[in-house]
Amino acid sequence: MWRARPVFISSTFADMQAERDHLRTHVFPDLEERLRKRRHNLEWVDLRMGVATASLAEGEARELQVLKVCLAEVRRCRPFLIVLLGDRYGWVPPADRIAAAAVEEGFETDVAGRSVTDLEISFGVLSDAEQQPRSFFYFRESLPYAEMPPDVAALYADARASDPQAAARVERLATLKRRIETALPNRVRRYTVGWDRNRQRVTGLEDWGRQVLEDIWAEFDAETAAAERAPEPSWQQTERTALDDFVESRDCIGRQAVLARLLEHAVSPSREGAAWGVCLIADPGSGKSAVFSELLRQLRTRNAFVLAHAAGASLRSPSVETMLRRWIEELATALGVDPGLADNADPDTIDATFRALLARVAAQRRVVLAVDALDQFETTTQARRLTWLPHVLQANVRLIATAVPGEASEALRQRLGIEHLSLAPLDANEARAIAEAICARYHRTLEPAVLDAVLAKRGAAGPAWGNPLWLVLAVEDLNLLDADDFARVTRSAGGPAEQLRALMLEMVGELPTDIPSLYRASFERAEQLFGMFLARAFIGFIAVSRFGWRETDFRTLLPRASGEPWDELRFASLRRLFRGQLRQHGASGQWDFTHGQMRAAARSYMASLSVSAAEFDTEAAEHLLELPGDDPLRQTEAMVHLLGSEDWARAAGFYGGPALSEAELKGATQVLADTILAQGGGVDRVLRLLGTAAESGIDGTVAERLIFQLDDGILADRAQLSDRAALVAGTQRAFDRLAKADPGNAGWQRDLSVSQEKIGDVL
Repeated sequence: MWRARPVFISSTFADMQAERDHLRTHVFPDLEERLRKRRHNLEWVDLRMGVATASLAEGEARELQVLKVCLAEVRRCRPFLIVLLGDRYGWVPPADRIAAAAVEEGFETDVAGRSVTDLEISFGVLSDAEQQPRSFFYFRESLPYAEMPPDVAALYADARASDPQAAARVERLATLKRRIETALPNRVRRYTVGWDRNRQRVTGLEDWGRQVLEDIWAEFDAETAAAERAPEPSWQQTERTALDDFVESRDCIGRQAVLARLLEHAVSPSREGAAWGVCLIADPGSGKSAVFSELLRQLRTRNAFVLAHAAGASLRSPSVETMLRRWIEELATALGVDPGLADNADPDTIDATFRALLARVAAQRRVVLAVDALDQFETTTQARRLTWLPHVLQANVRLIATAVPGEASEALRQRLGIEHLSLAPLDANEARAIAEAICARYHRTLEPAVLDAVLAKRGAAGPAWGNPLWLVLAVEDLNLLDADDFARVTRSAGGPAEQLRALMLEMVGELPTDIPSLYRASFERAEQLFGMFLARAFIGFIAVSRFGWRETDFRTLLPRASGEPWDELRFASLRRLFRGQLRQHGASGQWDFTHGQMRAAARSYMASLSVSAAEFDTEAAEHLLELPGDDPLRQTEAMVHLLGSEDWARAAGFYGGPALSEAELKGATQVLADTILAQGGGVDRVLRLLGTAAESGIDGTVAERLIFQLDDGILADRAQLSDRAALVAGTQRAFDRLAKADPGNAGWQRDLSVSQEKIGDVL
């Protein structure tokens, strides 16, 4: 599966503004349209956009922001990089700042006197053999500097500048260009532009723009052609990919005793009376999913057939049927047989097929069923009561599951042969190891006094750091501190090291000891740094989403909600602030909260500020409905946000619209099913569509889709009977009204009859 990858644009600022504007307004829209036809999104990162400001101080402040995020963004965008170079070497930041940026990314090089652009090129291309054949360099020929006012010429050429460092910059630029041409002669393009003397600006970029378009398209074409020719991945493969993403996004440090016990159980010999299942039970944030992920990584090196599932890994993963159908395919593949399972098979048939194939594979080798988050499955009887799981498994099968205390874990507790393990809080050694590992990710260390202060934090239930999520959030926040934060230190005597230590100790002292408050503090800090409107828009849109948003979505959503123009640098800096709490996943590269508790905390935060979630849903729905009908997020998420907006008329108009494609109808119907299966009172929300559809005269279409697409296609044999009865009764009333209004319409008579029969079946 081809994954979306952004393009990074590296250049100096003042002398290359016209080129970057041309890329954004002409080249990228054309490239975006070509990629859209292949169902891919184009993202690009241009951190210099908008660096020019009214004052020198503001300009330097934004350049320092660039410095903080530039190398991380270069790394994220690999392997596509566009470099624009004219006759300026670029901004040379203070030595300590540029050294800190290089160290954070593990880039060991002499940085003294080097510009940000030089550093980006060296880090992103010249030091990376994989990146080199995928990057393009565009060297602009000199402008008619002799004909330009001296101050304007100085903006475009260091040779025309009068400051003492100008000559050194000229030499460094010449050296940099020689290095590039020597290393990558076939990736360098030279171009000539015009100069408008009246408006004092670069002109004649059309030919250059066409060359850039064809250069970059050739790379994307080669990258996506194989994916274009390959068959569409099956939903089973998509689910496996989502599970792999879920596992790889979670690190596990420590917990050796628990892991050893689970691994021992997985490979233990069969003994009469021995436990066949283990359920790891703990509160949210305690690290169950991290243990589950590490267990899977280790099981894959053992001689066992592993059937794994995480109920929070994807949109489909809360469905037990989805899990069993995927497992059935994997079992059948291992046996080399056709599972013979029809698309419309009922749950009993699915259960029976799964058990039969499981028994056949278990007769040949050890099988381990590994399930994360039993509590996150949909609220069907099959999920709540674990009816899919045999009461006694074959001797060669082991079950390992995780859950929070609740109905699902209690249902498993009722089974004989199940051992229950509690995940204890971290001990001090594990906490230190986790803190050190997080710091090592950024090539930093915490001073002993700072780490001791973290480990001294206690809440009502004991050490705050005993909860891994709290510890991760706290240490990630500490790793964000740098020289720009020194002003917050109450006593700032001493050198940089002493100042940073004092700042960290002060921050540790202010850290809340519970997770919701810790999240709230991070939200409030985002508002202080980036402004209330942008920060709330960013947090709010992710909070109302199911699995986050693509960067292309944020380009539309954030300006609408915040009232501020799109700013690439501020967006990258905002993501950096939450870098330990966000993950990018899926083929579309969606940015989402790493942990479900953050979504709950964000919703609670917005509610405390009297900011309605429906406002974000309304904007999200508006955005999705403006996208082409073949956009995958429009297909799967439009109905989510139409329901969330509580604009029932618009939601009904969308669902009952004659232009709704098959993919959109399928996606919207699945959302309605998820609403009924996952939420208390969900059926009442779905029936609101029928009430408003009647006002628009489309209640017949909506009712037909509810009865045939939703009930017959998804809910039959899955939903609670009371919910199905309410849904069918609602459609029956609609058909009864339509049949009375148009007694000669055979279609309404037929639909009324069907709904009446369904009522009898349900009752």
